[in-house]
Amino acid sequence: MLLTLVRTDAERRRLVEYARGGRVDGVMLMSVHAEDALPDMLAEVGLPTVLLGRRSGDEAVTYVDADNTGGARSAVAHLLETGRRSIGTITGPPDMYVAQCRLRGYREALERAGVEARPSWTAEGDFSADSGHRAMAELIERAPEIDGVFAASDTMAAGALGALRAAGRRVPEDVSVIGFDDFPLAQHTAPKLTTVRQPLEEIGRTMVRLLLEEMEAPAVAWRHVILRTELVLRDST
Repeated sequence: MLLTLVRTDAERRRLVEYARGGRVDGVMLMSVHAEDALPDMLAEVGLPTVLLGRRSGDEAVTYVDADNTGGARSAVAHLLETGRRSIGTITGPPDMYVAQCRLRGYREALERAGVEARPSWTAEGDFSADSGHRAMAELIERAPEIDGVFAASDTMAAGALGALRAAGRRVPEDVSVIGFDDFPLAQHTAPKLTTVRQPLEEIGRTMVRLLLEEMEAPAVAWRHVILRTELVLRDST
């Protein structure tokens, strides 16, 4: 097994040449941004490839993803059901399809409830805790009326909890917080984090199964698998 980080065009070309030389039987790609050409480059040289997530709704390469839109929608619907009405969101990078889908789910849940999504309720992060802290501080300053927050990852939600504490806001009494992923971190925050659980083990198993099948006999069609998510209630809502 080979683990490699690819960040530049030169590194992409180097990986493709390495794979072209027969040193790699198949590739699983993770954290792929919208304009990343690497999946297409690998497909062009005939290397079996499976993505974790996808670059857009028109993705051609085989991928395994979670229901990011539906998961986000269920999280915000829960905040609405518990009486929250001024609900903010901390998004991921806008060039990542996963972040776009979670933002779409947030907006759809508000729209279905007849709540207008104000621009001041949205702040951008990069899936890190520091960005979650900064984004939450921005939301508090721009929209002090916020009484609920959906963060597009648990790590950003953990950062948001820190910013709320620093601002003297109690969770969940003053502001409810929901994350996404259900990483182990979610059970070690104070308070423990309500979150949307991705079936991470099943995602991993499915990626490996599809890759092995394509290595054994390339499929006629690309395969696109979307797995269900689950809202896990804890102490932050």
